[in-house]
Amino acid sequence: MKKPTNLLFALFASLSLTGGLLWAQSPDQAAKQPKIEAAPNVKNFKALQKLNQQIVGLSKKAQPATVCLVAKNGRGAGSGVIVSQDGLILTAAHVTSSMPGEIIVIFPDGTRKEAVSLGADYDRDAAMVQIKEPGKYPFVEVGQSKDLKRNQWTVALGHSGGFDPMRKPPVRLGRVLRNEKFIVTDTAVVGGDSGGPLFDAEGRVIGIHSNIGVSLMENRHVPIGVYHQQWKSLKEGEKSGERFNNAPKNVPSPDQPVLGVQLADSDDGVRVTGVVPKSPAERAGLEPDDVIKKINGELMKSTDELIALVKKMKAGDEVQLNYYRDGNPWSVKVKLTTYKELSGERKAPAKKKEEEPKEDPAPKKEKPKKEKPNDQKEAEDAIDELMKKAAKNGGRLEVTPELVEKMGGMEKLMEELEKRGGMTRLPNPGPDKFFESSMKALAPVSKKNEGSTALVLIDDKLAALGTVISTNGRILTKNTETQKGKLSIRLGDKKYDAKVLKRFPERDLALLKIDAEELHPVRFQTAEPPLGSILTATGAKDEPLGIGLLSVPGRAMAKVGFIGIQAGESDKGVLIQRALPNGAASEAGLKDNDVITHIDGKKVDDPVEFGHLIRGRKAGEEVKVQYLREGKAGKATATLKERAMRDNARDDPRMKMSHGELSEKTSGYPDAIQHDIPLPPQLCGGPLFDLKGRCIGINVSRAGRTKTYAIPADEIQAMLKSAKGPKKPAKPEKPVAKNDNLEAIKAIRESLKEIEKRLEELEKAGR
Repeated sequence: MKKPTNLLFALFASLSLTGGLLWAQSPDQAAKQPKIEAAPNVKNFKALQKLNQQIVGLSKKAQPATVCLVAKNGRGAGSGVIVSQDGLILTAAHVTSSMPGEIIVIFPDGTRKEAVSLGADYDRDAAMVQIKEPGKYPFVEVGQSKDLKRNQWTVALGHSGGFDPMRKPPVRLGRVLRNEKFIVTDTAVVGGDSGGPLFDAEGRVIGIHSNIGVSLMENRHVPIGVYHQQWKSLKEGEKSGERFNNAPKNVPSPDQPVLGVQLADSDDGVRVTGVVPKSPAERAGLEPDDVIKKINGELMKSTDELIALVKKMKAGDEVQLNYYRDGNPWSVKVKLTTYKELSGERKAPAKKKEEEPKEDPAPKKEKPKKEKPNDQKEAEDAIDELMKKAAKNGGRLEVTPELVEKMGGMEKLMEELEKRGGMTRLPNPGPDKFFESSMKALAPVSKKNEGSTALVLIDDKLAALGTVISTNGRILTKNTETQKGKLSIRLGDKKYDAKVLKRFPERDLALLKIDAEELHPVRFQTAEPPLGSILTATGAKDEPLGIGLLSVPGRAMAKVGFIGIQAGESDKGVLIQRALPNGAASEAGLKDNDVITHIDGKKVDDPVEFGHLIRGRKAGEEVKVQYLREGKAGKATATLKERAMRDNARDDPRMKMSHGELSEKTSGYPDAIQHDIPLPPQLCGGPLFDLKGRCIGINVSRAGRTKTYAIPADEIQAMLKSAKGPKKPAKPEKPVAKNDNLEAIKAIRESLKEIEKRLEELEKAGR
């Protein structure tokens, strides 16, 4: 729905949002799906204003009830939504199937509660979870899915990429496309969103996120009707079906030695993606995103090498780990344990396969060498068999992770399918009348900003958009895309040579100047609109490029302060379970088992409150810490260090096929707001508007399937002000009588009133 370009992809390779079965539906089969009644097109601008009010209200209520689910043993992650005051959660079955035992529910503010998995229908991907601790929890209303209409507005929330303490679950806009076994929408979701809620515009849950396709137009959600039909049996713990059951079929031998980590291949070693609680790895202080380089001096190049090496050892062996954290080298000794001790299992499974549970384990890979002819023939036979089954099944391709790995990845598999005629482009569905009506309804926003968006050319080729910020030819645009070549600007029918006045690499912006007068600059709005506000961006012909929502309010993405402790609960404050080596806390003299009682004089009672006091502070900022050590009070001053920020879009190889081209810079901004208009990199650099036509920021990065970043207006104004340098001392003026001052102030106020009145009249005339 929120499309600036015609997004056509060759294959609908559906991907469950936490991993698992891949499948695809052919365009021919999609064309045969029964049609559903269509909702009316967007009538006018007032309809969008009403929708805006609904979604802002919806977001405020839905966000606190959208939770992250993680397994207590460190395996699996997904989302869920609370639908009753006592803590009943709806989620996807493939989420709970990867979480044996107890589940940890993480609220958006960081609060954690224990929960248990109830029933699941693995064929329909529906499941329930119940919070164990009695309480009054935030919850949302459950709606109906039976009579959904095509083009009906939808809103998605979920913990995209997993729980992130730096932001709450993003809010995204879309519409219903089909309503069959799954609700299919263009409301973009991504890994980590699985189990999260899909709402109608009235704020009622109508679906639960299940899986996605390559195209942004292919997001599938379990209809809420599936839960209504099985409400009683799911609450009572009944389980049925197999299709979306991601529980591991092959687990390690109970006596196999393990470290207690989840792993993924990395360009420079083996990356830790998760740490099992109470494992040797956790006791040694390993954390997600650490990169293991060596074990006992032996270089680790892949997860398979690491697993194979650990398998040769014995439980109780002490191994030397060399790893990197935030670019810094560390070394630690780890004493191995058994899988039985770690998991609590007593019976040995029939097969041995891997060191411990981890996502989608790949076949063992050794040094590159030519594939054996038999292996190649086996892969080709598997694809041929896949095509035969698809021909009998209406074009549906059932592509398994094993086949993807056997072929050497999704790209190679797609190449082989194309050779066999299995890849077809989506049929041209004709004009999208609903999208056209939405863009037409945005005309008042575009009209207020005619001539404020420019084309930025490098050697006469489009490089980015530009935002006009002054009447005399100053334009802000992208920095990275304008480093080399001859710069020029096209505004309307005119083309201008451009020169760079200043570059701002941290924000990836550049200030340009052209020889022009009487341009139409944007009006910056420094006050940030509320979460869920409808936004749009414009092109060089003043046309709307799409429609979306303010998904995440402004937040720092660089120089974020980090104190460097693993926090635990204590009846006297916050327990330091571990002070990270060379972290801010360690350098301030704080130690493991100290209990923090106050931060900057403010009492802290639990880790959540502690997190609130630290969050938002910058690296280099000092905090005063009061603590207890073996019952004795102490004080320390900690200088916060910089937190390493995640880049899920680039880190998750499963998502690379589904987000399209990304900008070169996708993180590290001092401050950024996030929205869900899918602007390709060459259409970044232009203004981002609210429905009042005010520029709330400048788009700088297409950063993933569900997110585009913009530098907020207040940051831009501060940036431009600092670029001017210190003000020159003003010349001394002649003394003015007190009465003269009062008269001058009065005259200015009257003038401002007249200007505001005139602006209101102009706005009304433009509607």
